[in-house]
Amino acid sequence: PYYENQNNATNNKKRKNVTMHEYYKYHMHYRPGQPNPFLSYGRLSKQAIVDARAMEDEDRLAYIARNQDKLRAEYLQGVFDAIEKGLTDSNQIGKKILLPSSHTGSKHYVIQNYHDGIAICRVYGPPDLFITFTCNPRWEEIIRALEPGEQPSDRPDVIVRVFHMKLNQFIQDIWSGKLFGLVLAILYSIEFQKRGLPHVHILVWIDKKININTEIIDSWISAEIPDPEKVPLGCVLVSEHMMHGPCGDKNESSPCMKKGKCSKYYPKDFRHETTFTDDGFTLYRRRDSKIYIRRGNHNLDNRWVVPYNLKLLKKYQAHINVEYVNKSKLLKYLCKYVNKKADQATVIFEQICNREQEGSQKELKDIDEIKEYLDCRYICEQDALWRLLGYDIHYH
Repeated sequence: PYYENQNNATNNKKRKNVTMHEYYKYHMHYRPGQPNPFLSYGRLSKQAIVDARAMEDEDRLAYIARNQDKLRAEYLQGVFDAIEKGLTDSNQIGKKILLPSSHTGSKHYVIQNYHDGIAICRVYGPPDLFITFTCNPRWEEIIRALEPGEQPSDRPDVIVRVFHMKLNQFIQDIWSGKLFGLVLAILYSIEFQKRGLPHVHILVWIDKKININTEIIDSWISAEIPDPEKVPLGCVLVSEHMMHGPCGDKNESSPCMKKGKCSKYYPKDFRHETTFTDDGFTLYRRRDSKIYIRRGNHNLDNRWVVPYNLKLLKKYQAHINVEYVNKSKLLKYLCKYVNKKADQATVIFEQICNREQEGSQKELKDIDEIKEYLDCRYICEQDALWRLLGYDIHYH
C-alpha cells in the first residue's frame, strides 16, 4: 500500500475537499520544484519507476518477438538442435518463441553465465571464497541524502546509487590482495530481495600458490563475537549485522524455520579449531568465550554468529557473509546458485490431452520463452532503478 490506511486517508481527503496536489504534498513528501518525476511524490513515485522499467522490458521483448526468424537461425540449426531445446514432436519444430541470451535475465542468459563460471573453474580451479554482501539502508551516505521526515524506503534511487558505489569499492578491495592475498578471478551477480534491498553473491578465486590452512582461514574468517573491551566497534557491528536468529526453541516463528528446524542449521556447535566436513563445508572455530549478545529475551553466544571478515565488516558496516570453499565438488552448485533465476510460484490448470471417439490425439503446447520470462515476474523499485541506470547485474 502507498499509505498506511487508504480508506481513512481517502475519507479525510474528501471531507477536507483538498486537491490531489495538496494530498500528495501532505502524505507523500512532495518536493516542490523537483523536475524529476521519479522523485516528485515520494513513495508514490515508485509506481512510475516500476512502470518505466516494465515498459523498457516490454519494448525489448516486442522487438525479439517480431524478429524470431533472425534469432531462430542462431539456435535451431537442424532437428538435433531442436530436440535439445525440448521440441520432441515434428509439429513443434519452428514454432518455439525464443528469448536469446542477449536479453538480460532470460533463461539462456542465466545458462550462459553459469557456463562462463564453469569455464573460469576450468582455468583457475574451484573458487576459494563465497561472499554475500547486502545493502545497509542506514549507511551514512543514504541518511544524509534524505529530506526531513523521509525514510530510506522513500528514496530507492539513493539506495541503488550508494550500493553501486560501495560494490565497486568492495570489488577493488578484494582485487587489491590486501584482504585475501593475490586474487585470480572474481564472479558476482546482483539480486534484489522481496523487501527491495539489493545484495550480491560473489565467488573469489585465490592464487593456488598460497597454502591455505586453518590458521589462514581463521585470519580471514571469524565466527565469534569480538571482545567488547578489546574490539568494541567489532562487537557492536557483529551484534547489529552478523547474528542469526534467535530461532528454534527460542523463536519457532522465525522466517528460517522449515518443518520445525532452522534451515540454516543454527545454532552451530562449539569448536576449538576450524575443521572440514567430507562434503566440503567448513566448520569454523566457535569457542565458548562466555560473551553474549542480547536479542529480545535471549542471550546469543558464538553458536549464532554468521561467519564474517572483520576488516570488511568495519569498513562497510553491513551484512557481509564470508565462507571458505573446500571441495571442488561444490563448484557446480556455487556457479548455479550465483546465477540462479528469480523465485517463482504459480499454479496452472489446463487441458493437455484431448481424447476423441475416433482416437486419441495429443494437443501439443507451443513453447513461448517470452511468456515463461514474464510469468510471475516480480519487479521492485530498486531492481527497476538498477536496470534503468544501466548498472550490470553480472560481472566476471
